[in-house]
Order: sequence, then structure tokens, then C-alpha cells
Amino acid sequence: MQNNNATLTKPINYSREIINAAIARAKDLEKDSLATIAKAHQEAKIKGFEDGLRQLLQHLSTLTAKLELNKEQCQKDTALQAIEIAKIVIGEELHSNPDSILARIKRALSNVSTKNAITICVNPKHIQAIQSGKIDHFSVKLKPDGQIPLGTAIIKTPDGEIISSPESHMNDISKHITNLYNQ
Repeated sequence: MQNNNATLTKPINYSREIINAAIARAKDLEKDSLATIAKAHQEAKIKGFEDGLRQLLQHLSTLTAKLELNKEQCQKDTALQAIEIAKIVIGEELHSNPDSILARIKRALSNVSTKNAITICVNPKHIQAIQSGKIDHFSVKLKPDGQIPLGTAIIKTPDGEIISSPESHMNDISKHITNLYNQ
């Protein structure tokens, strides 16, 4: 029986060695697998962070573009509102200060090359304001015309006609505001 035990001990010991080696190998594989998993997890975190950062930068770029468009639209809206306010102010100025037509006539005459044979046609309500003001360096004939709207003057010269009106004044202001906006 002892012989039998000795015969069995060898295979049992050998089996134990194989099992112990397998356990050691399994532990090494587990350790390597955990290291590989930890490395993959860290790489995934980094990749996820990089992807998230890339998406954030794309989103910020889109928001910046939208903000720029909104800024441009706000500037346009502001310019349009400024023009509308100017129209109201000019309209009120016409009613409260009939002398304002004189300033527009002088501005229009500053672009006229001839100094003689000038006829200015205005609404009869503006005749007194124009006569009381001075239009220096020009030989001017005033002609009342009830068909001409308040605030408007038709300046006739040998070279042609100039219409000075609140609308033309507003067009000049609009062009100026538009030029400022486009700079």
C-alpha cells in the first residue's frame, strides 16, 4: 500500500505543480488584463475628452458665427432705427421751425455752379422764413407754389432742377449712416 501511495503521490504532486503554475499564470494574465483594461480605460477617457473638446470647439465656433451674424443684424436694425428717428425729428423740426428749410436750400445751393438766374419755388408758408434769412452770393427769385409740400424747395437753375426736401435730406442721412455702418 505504501507503494501505491508513492505511486499516487508523484502524479498528485505533478498535478499540484500544474495547478499552481496554472493559478500563477492566471494571476499573471489577470494582472496583465487589469493593466490592459486600465490603459484602455485611460486612453478611452483621453479620447473621450479629446472628442468632447473637439465638439465643444466646433460648438463655440458655431456660436461665434451666430453671434457675429446677430451683431451685424443688430447694427443694421440700429441704423434703420436711427433713420426712423431722424425722420421723426426732421418732421417735427419742419413743423416747429419753418426756418429749417433755409438751411437745406443753402446746402443745396452750395452745389450750384451758377450764381444768377436761380428761382426757388416753395410752399407759400415758407416765403417769409426764406426772405428773412440771407442767401448770400446768389441772385435768387422766390416763387410761391401751393402745390409744393411743406419743407420742400424746388431750385431751378440754368443747369437744371434741384429738389430739396425732407426726403432727400433723409436719403443723405441714410447714405451717411449706411456708409458709417459699412466701414
